[in-house]
Amino acid sequence: METSSVQLDVALDLTFGLCRSKVKDVLFAAGEALSFMWGGVPVTPDEILRTNYTSLSMSLKFITRDVSSSLSRCEVDRETKNDDQIHVAVRNSISGKLFDELLYNSRKEERRAGTVWLLSLTIYCGQHPSKHRLLPEIQEVFSYLIGEQNELTQELASQGMRNLTPSPYHHTSFPLLNCFPSAPQSQPTCCPLQN
Repeated sequence: METSSVQLDVALDLTFGLCRSKVKDVLFAAGEALSFMWGGVPVTPDEILRTNYTSLSMSLKFITRDVSSSLSRCEVDRETKNDDQIHVAVRNSISGKLFDELLYNSRKEERRAGTVWLLSLTIYCGQHPSKHRLLPEIQEVFSYLIGEQNELTQELASQGMRNLTPSPYHHTSFPLLNCFPSAPQSQPTCCPLQN
């Protein structure tokens, strides 16, 4: 069954309408929904319907899943040109809403929602090629949000930075990541406090 752009627009509007929710579980569920809309999530509808599936984060299969299977499913999502155009529009809408409206918003609730949702995309859609093009912006916003006063936002931004470190694109230069001890270097290069 093909999903129309109108249905996806309605789903995006309803999901983004949850940005002021103070209930963490609602924000995380919305993050998973955005991840499914983004594409590349390595869980099929059959797995959801035929198992005791509860969420992406609770699925042990997700944690141990082979990366190549998620990439092949991502390619299956792009079988038709029309479907691909719809998903590109959805990804542009999601990234525009996150980066242009939520993550740098003056309201802490909206920054928190944006952080939860960006972390969800980073974790669940981690191997999707379109996400890799956004890595510099993702790294920049997580590094900005680490200084956030809201504890949940700060914690999730920190987790997001840790998730960026083992990326297969670690050869891409992210100056701030080189300062963290968990970065794939033996000696941090930009931290002045190192002997």
